[in-house]
Amino acid sequence: MLKYYSFLIFFLFSLEINAKNFSDINLMDLMILDNKEIIEKIINKKLTGIYEDGTKFVEIHYANGSYYISDETREYDGKWKIIDNQICYLYDIKNEFDCVNIMFNVMNEFFYSVEKNIYAKIEDIKEDLKIYKSEYLHPQMDLLI
Repeated sequence: MLKYYSFLIFFLFSLEINAKNFSDINLMDLMILDNKEIIEKIINKKLTGIYEDGTKFVEIHYANGSYYISDETREYDGKWKIIDNQICYLYDIKNEFDCVNIMFNVMNEFFYSVEKNIYAKIEDIKEDLKIYKSEYLHPQMDLLI
């Protein structure tokens, strides 16, 4: 039981450190992925990560231009495209794409940023696109695509 509590405390502390460290990341130490690198790194891959507030996410950018994202509060899908070295998302409630940078550092850590703010870290990238029951962070919905 003590091991369980120790692990739990360590895990929660790690999430808090990850969330706080986002503001400590120097954007000058990061490089932006270009169009080709974005395709190679995230398209037709399953990404898992953590937002700045500690919320976990799972996302897939399919080669057909659609995406699926699930986090601990919601689940959604839509269309994506790459414009000027940014991944851009079309949400159902908007008529225009919102674009973000994908950045990385020398330790091969990947981050999402909007303007000059890092808002998420990609923690794992897998070739397997299937989302297993254990990976669902939010109740499944009917996808719009």
